[in-house]
Amino acid sequence: MYERVLTLDGGHNFRDMGGYPTECGRPIKWRKLFRSGSMNAFTAAGHAQLTALELKTVCDFRSTSERERNPTDQEKLGVRTYWARDYSQSLGNLEALLRSDRATPQEAREAMLNIYRGLPAEQAPAYRQLFRLLAEGELPLVFNCSGGKDRTGLAAALVLTALGAPEEVVVEDYLLPNKSLGKGTPDKGYAAIKISPEVAQIVGGTNADFLDAAFSTIRAMSGSVSGYLRAELGVTPDLLSRIQANLLEPRP
Repeated sequence: MYERVLTLDGGHNFRDMGGYPTECGRPIKWRKLFRSGSMNAFTAAGHAQLTALELKTVCDFRSTSERERNPTDQEKLGVRTYWARDYSQSLGNLEALLRSDRATPQEAREAMLNIYRGLPAEQAPAYRQLFRLLAEGELPLVFNCSGGKDRTGLAAALVLTALGAPEEVVVEDYLLPNKSLGKGTPDKGYAAIKISPEVAQIVGGTNADFLDAAFSTIRAMSGSVSGYLRAELGVTPDLLSRIQANLLEPRP
């Protein structure tokens, strides 16, 4: 019996996306696609656990400064392909709030909503690469950001949607950190000192309204999720068929 949440020594929010149902009746294969938070802190035992998963590819959504602050050792991960890109993440309002001792929950919520509204455009190059790697069969593959819940959370929602997972499953997967990890805390790089527990929970947790904000932007950009996948991420019918063949169980 496979476990969805994998407790890896030094890992954070590492999960298997297998087993989810799809509308075509073919569930997603276990041990082929994983999502994670930052992968720079694995211990020797954690690396041994990763080796057992036989990962081939890491798709790292972290910004240039995040990777410089907490570099990931590709050699220790034992993967053939490590992909990342150089960019500056748009977190100005959130970072300013977290450095303030006067941040309110409402301000934190609005800052998170604004971040999610920007993700579809900001992360399109990374998401495009993720779908390409999935089509090429570079599996098992893990994609990650720092917390494994925002950039990674939207990527997971897009992949599940493309594969035909029901909406309730997409939301369930997105919200899982709230159940499996407990109340969140801000990324260590924010230098937050005096924010309230309520603000920390908003910033460090997941909220269905945040995901809705991203999907609302996607529909405004491209008319629909399928339109966004096709126009912005290059997910053609042929590429999607290849992804389905790689990630879905065969028909009975």
